[in-house]
Amino acid sequence: MTAEADKAPYGSAPKTQCKKWEKKLSRTNISRHTEIRKGIKLSGTRSDIQKKVVGEGSPQAGRFQRNHRATKVFTNGYAKLKKCQHVLSRHQKASQIIRLRARQLRMKTRNWRIGSFVSMCIVLIGWLPLASNMFL
Repeated sequence: MTAEADKAPYGSAPKTQCKKWEKKLSRTNISRHTEIRKGIKLSGTRSDIQKKVVGEGSPQAGRFQRNHRATKVFTNGYAKLKKCQHVLSRHQKASQIIRLRARQLRMKTRNWRIGSFVSMCIVLIGWLPLASNMFL
């Protein structure tokens, strides 16, 4: 066989099917065909082939993964921060209630020394459950 016999004739590149016309078009005629019929999707256009070749290892895929990872870290950190703020606000509210009760008891008792001692005991007893919750 000679070199000329192995060579394909002009315009005989692989063919693709036009979905609307249901006939095969040669690759050399794709651009002309798309100009005539805009909006028709050809199976296996150059852009589709390029997308398949690029695949997951492309820089775009890496960029997407980095962004995705960053949003995950941010949301997890934000959730932890909210949890800490919630515990802190509960702790502050509880300490305010304990101080109020201690003040009320002090006012009820006639002897201020006994009242202050009782209020200190209540404060200490009230702080124990809060301290245990903080370290769990």
